[in-house]
Amino acid sequence: MPEARRLDRLRRLIEIESEADPLLRLAALIEVDGEGAAAVSTRLRFSNAWRDRLCGLSGPWPLDPQADGPGQRRTLYRLGAKRYHGIALLLTAEGEMSSGRLSELLAIAGDWMPPVFPLTGRDVTVLGIPPGERVGRLLAAVHDWWEEGDFTADRTRCLIYLRELAIGTPA
Repeated sequence: MPEARRLDRLRRLIEIESEADPLLRLAALIEVDGEGAAAVSTRLRFSNAWRDRLCGLSGPWPLDPQADGPGQRRTLYRLGAKRYHGIALLLTAEGEMSSGRLSELLAIAGDWMPPVFPLTGRDVTVLGIPPGERVGRLLAAVHDWWEEGDFTADRTRCLIYLRELAIGTPA
């Protein structure tokens, strides 16, 4: 396998991982991007789930080890706990993060309960906005605002922000 160029990273991963994960170990061993991970998965005849996971663990890694708590929670929300955990281990094995920082990030991931966005498309259409692209744009804007606010806005605050956007947004 010509992509298997990172024995150094694999060795460091084995030292720090608490439980052997063959796919994570493969991700540490190979030096590829998402397209390369898909090609490896095809050659090895992986299931779609394994292919998707390997592609998700390939670089460039969408996790900033230096980000603050809210930044880490946004990344965790977007990646999911399992992918976040794997990428944090890979970053540490790469030498881009200390084992102390790894422990901090894994603690954040371990305590994580993914929040549920409190609005739906129905909340937009109730305002008299017909179903269509504008509903999606408004929901996406409120969702981004909710994420940037560290998921603290409740349904009432999200509805208020939605109304403000709907009034100020041209049809």
